[in-house]
Amino acid sequence: MTKRLQALVLAIILATFAAPAVCAPPRDIVVGEVIDESGDNIDASRDYVAGARVCFDFVNAQGGIRGRRVALLVRDDAGAPERTVAAARELVERQGAQVLFGPVGNASVAALAKSGDLRRWGVALFAPMAGIELDVGADQVFFLRPTYGTEALRLVGWFQAAVQPRAAIVYSGSEFARASRQRGSGHAGVTH
Repeated sequence: MTKRLQALVLAIILATFAAPAVCAPPRDIVVGEVIDESGDNIDASRDYVAGARVCFDFVNAQGGIRGRRVALLVRDDAGAPERTVAAARELVERQGAQVLFGPVGNASVAALAKSGDLRRWGVALFAPMAGIELDVGADQVFFLRPTYGTEALRLVGWFQAAVQPRAAIVYSGSEFARASRQRGSGHAGVTH
């Protein structure tokens, strides 16, 4: 099992014991995945859902988690942040999801974190496919990848040490790109 797969299984186990018993049917551990199945991120989303299904099918074939089957419920948000929040509410409040898994896109992850719903439900958002640095709701979100800022910082350090001591940072005008540039520019010897 890969480290990501192990981390996902661990998160589900932790969510199982942290969630109240009334959240899900007695035999299933319900994982909700809000994903962009019809928007700009359809290809990455399709692969993410397929990977999750393979993981949970494997876990279930081994007897589940402490005898409980893992049920994956998937909802499409079309890459629209407001639909991400609505779909997550439906999964948790109506379908009994005990953990949310893998939304795709910075705006969708930010909207869900900022909604306050994760904290209110006591539900974790695990392995979102985004690199955003969250200011609000970060304690309920568990990333498997580094933030864009951390990536920029490491790339600048690598270039300085291994390739070229002088390099330029080119970035777009998005808030995420500006944050990455600021973080990367904080590295020793980098100026604007």
